[in-house]
Amino acid sequence: MVAATVAGAACGDATGPSEPDLTGTWKAVSAVATNPADPSATIELLDVGVSLLLVVSEGGHVESHVSFGGQTQVETGTITTSEGTLRLVLGGEPSEGTYTLRGDTLTVDLRTGVEWDFDGDGLEEPAWLAGVLVRWPDDVTPYVYSVPPTTGDGWETAHLAEVGLSESVLTHLVDLVRLGTYARVHGIVIVKDGKLVLEEYFDGLSFEGAVGDTVLGTWTAFDRDTPHNLASVTKSVTSTLLGIAVAQGLVTTVDAPVFDFFPEHADLRDARKDSITLRHLLTMRSGLAWDEHSYPYGDPRNDINALFREADPIRYILAKPADDPPGTVWNYSGGGTNVLGQVVARSAGTTLEAFANRELFAPLGIAPPTWVHLAGGMTYASGDLRLRPRDMAKIGQLFAGGGFWNGRQVISPEWIAEATARRAETWNPGWGYGYQWWLHDFTVDGTVYPTIGARGWGGQMITVLPDQDLVVVLTGGNYLTSDPADAVVRYFVLEALVS
Repeated sequence: MVAATVAGAACGDATGPSEPDLTGTWKAVSAVATNPADPSATIELLDVGVSLLLVVSEGGHVESHVSFGGQTQVETGTITTSEGTLRLVLGGEPSEGTYTLRGDTLTVDLRTGVEWDFDGDGLEEPAWLAGVLVRWPDDVTPYVYSVPPTTGDGWETAHLAEVGLSESVLTHLVDLVRLGTYARVHGIVIVKDGKLVLEEYFDGLSFEGAVGDTVLGTWTAFDRDTPHNLASVTKSVTSTLLGIAVAQGLVTTVDAPVFDFFPEHADLRDARKDSITLRHLLTMRSGLAWDEHSYPYGDPRNDINALFREADPIRYILAKPADDPPGTVWNYSGGGTNVLGQVVARSAGTTLEAFANRELFAPLGIAPPTWVHLAGGMTYASGDLRLRPRDMAKIGQLFAGGGFWNGRQVISPEWIAEATARRAETWNPGWGYGYQWWLHDFTVDGTVYPTIGARGWGGQMITVLPDQDLVVVLTGGNYLTSDPADAVVRYFVLEALVS
């Protein structure tokens, strides 16, 4: 019944004599079934895992492809149009209604005898069907899902259906990226139950810096072997490295005073600064002044920009005035993260980069990645680390899987619990903060899904749903535009899960 209903909605895209030319391949971006006896009873078909594809050829011939629950049904039929009205006969079921065409966007509104069970009681009622479809460019074909390949990097792969995720919902997501509805997405990787089940890449600008309001970069054909700039996702990696140092006894406690690790800067101490601990830096509540939001990152007045011009980056950070008592005010600070990176390096007796390669990346089977460096060769700990999206997913899987990777304990479950506990509220309503990890609850159909996330400028993201053993990775180039990370999680990944 679902297939018949959807097919009726989709086939409002046709052409007749003297009518606009609608030949081509169309993808539904909305398809709503409404009960005419109760207009408040509606179902957005794409939200329940249905995907719609329509191929219109010469002479009003139509072929519809309706996917639901991992199955695809193909129907053929005919359509005639006249002065904004439409008549469709598909599978023997007639539908009549109206349509409008604006550019490559087609809107249809049909009255049909096809029935739909709106309230789940088994009683079928006639449906009005409305849809919005977009025409594919001639050089782009609709996305066809396939299982990601195994490449010897440690990932086991599987089909979406094997782990209970809707293929049609996620196919729709990839199509929207390819059409530019969700613009400047470079990569999508999804892991469920420890298995990599979706992996897609797209062309875009590879970030190489910023000057004022201008982002610099090279147009790149991203693929699974292309490392991506992680921006502030790096902060969550640095926090994880501190957790490893704590587990190894190199750092005895996160309540240690920060200045204990930097005796050469004792002249900067005062009563308030003496009470700043590693925990305060981890939770962005040190009280130290820091501003990387009033001005673009390419502006010399931005504190991150200034940090790269300092001969002694740590002194620049610790010399900032303590505007607030430690532990009282949340203020986003890459400066504090760089202090944490040096705490790890000094405690381990090596560079942060070398420690990361030995204790985190090597156990995960990740080749030594590229870091950026500040003056004196100091590893820049708060941004610009480059990893492949598959490797980003391994970081997420550690937090989804109790700290294990392929049977080896890499980080302790105690640190995961510490790092992902909600310890502060951020500037973003509903978003909390742990130890350099963002915390947010998404709600779908009354069910709450807690998430933990590493997030970076431009749309870089590792989101973990621990209760579902689910990891979502996005990379992107939305440096000057809003990114779709939250929409991807809420309206596609979680819908794929509940569908």
